[in-house]
Amino acid sequence: NVGLNITTEGTGVLQVNGVNVLMATTANKTVSRILYIENPAATDVIPMCYVPDAATVTAIRSVTDAGTVTFNIEKRAKFTPATAGTDVLTADQVADTTGEEELDAADMSEAVSADSWLVFVATSIASSPTKLWVSLEYLID
Repeated sequence: NVGLNITTEGTGVLQVNGVNVLMATTANKTVSRILYIENPAATDVIPMCYVPDAATVTAIRSVTDAGTVTFNIEKRAKFTPATAGTDVLTADQVADTTGEEELDAADMSEAVSADSWLVFVATSIASSPTKLWVSLEYLID
């Protein structure tokens, strides 16, 4: 005869006999996604991540090894990730060798609906970059 005590807490933790066995995604958790592209092209459209819960974009950082890559991150619907969406940044970010960072909510449409894709969309390339790194951070609402 084995007794099981299964409980859940308001924090999204499932416990069996006092041991945490599952932790659900919880509000106020910061998530970071990194995209690396070799030989970026002005036609690149690359999904960065799927966001299952409502979230707020808090930072977009980028850097190249040479030249520049101009891009935006689009919010796209769950079942139509190939269809153009809504830009996160009010003005495209220009990644260069010294790095760029956007943290200002005034320059972003930062709210992301649950069940959305965040997609990298390049708009132009200059001076032959061969490597691009993009970091995206969001806070689960």
